[in-house]
Amino acid sequence: REVLRHFAGKRLIGACKYHLAGHRRHFGGADHRLRRLLDDLDAQDVDHALCVGDLTATSLESEFLRCAEVYGARLVQPQRHTVLPGNHDRYTGGSARERRFERWFGGLGAPAPGMPFSKQIGPGVRLVTVDVARPTWPFDASGLCGRDQLARLRALLTEAPSADDFVIVALHYGLCPPRGLTSWLCRLRDARSLTELLDAEGV
Repeated sequence: REVLRHFAGKRLIGACKYHLAGHRRHFGGADHRLRRLLDDLDAQDVDHALCVGDLTATSLESEFLRCAEVYGARLVQPQRHTVLPGNHDRYTGGSARERRFERWFGGLGAPAPGMPFSKQIGPGVRLVTVDVARPTWPFDASGLCGRDQLARLRALLTEAPSADDFVIVALHYGLCPPRGLTSWLCRLRDARSLTELLDAEGV
């Protein structure tokens, strides 16, 4: 019922890509694969597990619910898990306004007021998260860090608790995507600004 109610606009395009363009072959059974992956991480007793987004396909409430059920008790273990939103987790303006990702996975993302956020994930290892996911027009899957977040990130890196920490900066998009139309549509629009900032701060 929820799918039918939202089966319009960008989600209609996403559904066509899923069923007609072969995406189902890659993303079908994602819940089962996520469960196996998390169980494997637990079995290996990893120090910290980082997910950089796209827990959902079209950011429906039901999708977040299923993923939250898979995570289970891990949702209250931010010392072992970090989850960032991907562009599919903010697929539409409505999902962003309702803060669906934050409601379901905010405990593993960043506390208020949000990202960029820094947390120690091990002795001498610090994780810095950047939120670049946003709702976009159909056929546009690009991300944006934004001027305000870049300024906050610069201040956060400048005021680092320890200059000796190994810093891991995590975000949904790659900073150096391959060339081509698909990568242009799926790129981080201000990747150069972010890269220059990280270089200037020695990260």
